[in-house]
Formats: sequence, structure tokens, C-alpha cells
Amino acid sequence: MQKKITRGIVLGVVVVLIISILGFFIGTHNKGVRYEETISENLANINKEKTRKYSVFTNMVDAIQSYNKYEGETLTKIIEARSNGDIEVGEKLLSVLVEQYPELKSNENYKTYLTEISVTENRIANYIEAYNKDLKDYNAWSRSFFVQLIYQKQSFLTI
Repeated sequence: MQKKITRGIVLGVVVVLIISILGFFIGTHNKGVRYEETISENLANINKEKTRKYSVFTNMVDAIQSYNKYEGETLTKIIEARSNGDIEVGEKLLSVLVEQYPELKSNENYKTYLTEISVTENRIANYIEAYNKDLKDYNAWSRSFFVQLIYQKQSFLTI
């Protein structure tokens, strides 16, 4: 009877030990996967914002060129009408222009798009900061002794 109890205790300890070791391996692997997913997500966010920055910049250039062209053409028409002595045509052009664009200022477009680019740059900086922090944590974790025995780490570059 004493042997059965001892065997049961030993068997229980072995089972608990096996479950603990298995849990450690699974937990270590899962933590590595979570780190990798977080880092990959941060990198995707950086790339998304860089794409947005390019898009905003391209839109800014297109809009400003169109607006500047329109302003230039309108100004040319007004100057031609004035120099020809046709003040009424010039006044009509100017009236239509003021009605459609009460604040005809190209610099407002510049300001708007520069603000957008600045916001995007700040987002990129924040994502890079998060990426580098998570990468630092991942690298520290992955260099620990037991993790090196268990987990094959993925390489990421610091930005």
C-alpha cells in the first residue's frame, strides 16, 4: 500500500513536471509569435503612413499646380481686360472669381497640405518609436538562455 502511494506521488510529480515543461515551451513559443506579430504590425503601419505621405505630397503638388494655373489664367484675363479698357469684362471676371473663391489664396493650399504632411510625419515617427521599442524588447527576450534553446527567432532591422 505504501508503494502504491509512493508510485502515485512520483507519477503525479512527473505528470505535473511534464505539463509544466510543455507549458513553458508553448508559452515561450506563443510569446515569440506575439512579439513578431506586433513588430510586423508596426512595420506595416510605418509603410502605410509613408504611402500616405507620398499620396498627400502628390495630391498637394497637383492641387497647387492646378490652383496656381487657374489663378494665373484669371489674373491674365483681368489684366488683358483692363489694358484693353474693357473694365466691365474685368469686373465680371473678378466678381465671378470672388463669388466662387472668396479667399483666393494659393498659400492656403500649401498650408493645408503641409499640415497633412506634418501630421503624417508625426505618425511615422510614433510608429518607428513603437517599432524600435518592441524590437528592443523582442531582442532582449530572444537572447535569454532558455529562449535560445527553444525558439528560433526571426530577424528584424531597427529603423
